[in-house]
Amino acid sequence: MLRYMQALVKVVVKNPLLWVLILVCQLLLVAPFIKGDATMGYFLGKEELDVALRESRKNMEEGVYDSAPSEVRERAQERIGLITRACLTDDPAEYARLRAQLLEGDIADFKAGNLVGPTEKSLESQYRFFIQLSEQNDARIWIYETYREAPALFYFAAAYSSLPLLMWALPSIASVALLNRAVRGKRLLAQAPLGRFAALASQVLVLALLAVGSIALIALPAFLAPMVVNGMGEASYPVVNVLGQDEVAVIESSVGQIVPCALAMLVLAALFATLLAHAVSRLMPQRAMSLGPVAAVTLLAIPMVEAYIRMGSLFLDTGNGALAPDPLAPYNPLAYLNDFMNVAGHANYWPNQALLADERLTLGMAAIVLLSWAFAALALAFGVTCLHGRALARKDAAHPVPTGKSMVAQGVSLAYGKHPVLEDASCEQAPGSITGLIAPNGAGKTTLLEALVALGPTRRTGSVHANGVASAQAAFRKLVLYVPCDAGLLYPNLTAADHIKLAAALWPDKVDTAKLIELCGLAGYLNKPVRAYSSGMKQQLSLAVAYCTGARYLLLDEPMNALDPGNVALNSYIMKRLAAQGTSILLSSHILSNLDELCDSLMVIWDGSLARATPNRARGGARSVYERTFGAFRTYGGPIEEDGDA
Repeated sequence: MLRYMQALVKVVVKNPLLWVLILVCQLLLVAPFIKGDATMGYFLGKEELDVALRESRKNMEEGVYDSAPSEVRERAQERIGLITRACLTDDPAEYARLRAQLLEGDIADFKAGNLVGPTEKSLESQYRFFIQLSEQNDARIWIYETYREAPALFYFAAAYSSLPLLMWALPSIASVALLNRAVRGKRLLAQAPLGRFAALASQVLVLALLAVGSIALIALPAFLAPMVVNGMGEASYPVVNVLGQDEVAVIESSVGQIVPCALAMLVLAALFATLLAHAVSRLMPQRAMSLGPVAAVTLLAIPMVEAYIRMGSLFLDTGNGALAPDPLAPYNPLAYLNDFMNVAGHANYWPNQALLADERLTLGMAAIVLLSWAFAALALAFGVTCLHGRALARKDAAHPVPTGKSMVAQGVSLAYGKHPVLEDASCEQAPGSITGLIAPNGAGKTTLLEALVALGPTRRTGSVHANGVASAQAAFRKLVLYVPCDAGLLYPNLTAADHIKLAAALWPDKVDTAKLIELCGLAGYLNKPVRAYSSGMKQQLSLAVAYCTGARYLLLDEPMNALDPGNVALNSYIMKRLAAQGTSILLSSHILSNLDELCDSLMVIWDGSLARATPNRARGGARSVYERTFGAFRTYGGPIEEDGDA
């Protein structure tokens, strides 16, 4: 299981798409720092205070307070004095104390009915912020009016919500698509000898690891860039927010508390999207497995739609124009995705004080709700997978289990889509035999080979056993391996060395891989990615990987295609050696002369039936069998003359 997980990680992380998405997200997250975008600290900084000072002095000069009671005039003069001192001081702690005194007066004016506009809780939150700021030990702590001034902790706590949640989770969702491509269809990992639960558990663990890793990698530059320029900053830097739309309370925290909560919330959201996407992909047939990532992207994109935000996802219309909290909102994953930055908290300045639209949404509830929904979807996907496995097991149980060491198919009927291929066919592959499979194009050779190992969309009835092990069991895949003709066994971004190591690790038989690499001529391009190979090199590597598994039954679909004459001779030699050691090989081919050289017997697909024939080399061999079954080859033109004219 651990080796399977290592292989999955390697397949995903070697795909450049994942790294491109991470790089884009990193640049978007660090962009406010690079550009020096303004924070909302402007409203608490000296520039805004200078404007207030000019307006207050102008009002005093124009006699606005002449008719006011003496205590009001004294309060106005005292306010001007405090603002003047605050504008002149260079001491952050002194500035914070003076601002706190100003806000204390504003709160008193508000309670007396002399101040209209702000709410009491918003004034209280500002007051408590400046009180906490004045108590900081670091004299360098200030109000950061641009992101470029901010140290690492404050920058991340303030800027992480500038990157949409969809972008945070997009690399994780992409890893789902990459992983499912790796474990579905004819790929090597799709045929790994692993039980259903072990395979799904391994995939979930790998996706969870990749989700955590991608969040960490996206966040890394947002810490490093500000830290290099401005340092890490103080974890105790205050953050004060108003709780709930009704402003029921003022909540105090710090950037040191927000950063881990923000990272935890981002990881939870990424895990939810990743596991849900994987569950949906597992429920879909192979051609529609991309619907899983699409569903996850849609769920994360919904909260970004303006109409959804205006609608209010956490409230219900009571019918009289008022909104009441939705009692089911805390159990709705969209509530946490819509309000992710407020569930975790984020560093901000006035007027961005609202912490939560609904105080019932907490980080703990987010973990419970998001993971519960994700694992419920996975449980459903696993249940459907088990049902498919049981259906295949019932087909295998329809006939008696063969005794002895051979691969036996009994009563097999095949259809590809709506097209029937075989009806009630049976065959047996004895150890040490090499059997050729011949038929015209489109007759069903590939369909039969895939059906014998239960791969692809082929609908099969009847049973298949290898050494008494049914095709529905994981142990069957230790014994039988299918090699498609289009390099479909391989992964474009892995090297030959990666494939050889993977096969040797996942299949139990020990093979001398060093000798095999030398024999197959792979040493010269062992560390090149498969995408750089020619068709012949890919085909040679596919066969080498098959040999490396040590599988006792090899099903090879046109294995000599694209090979040069030297490699055809080489692989013919290797196959004969394997057969002499007890390996059974069933191969399809249109190269009839090669079948004559290799095969003990032939199987022919004809008119919905499967027949076995023994070629007589003295009487034409495989060509004679083919012509007797499907008709003589047509000839075209006359003899070729020396000048090239027919």
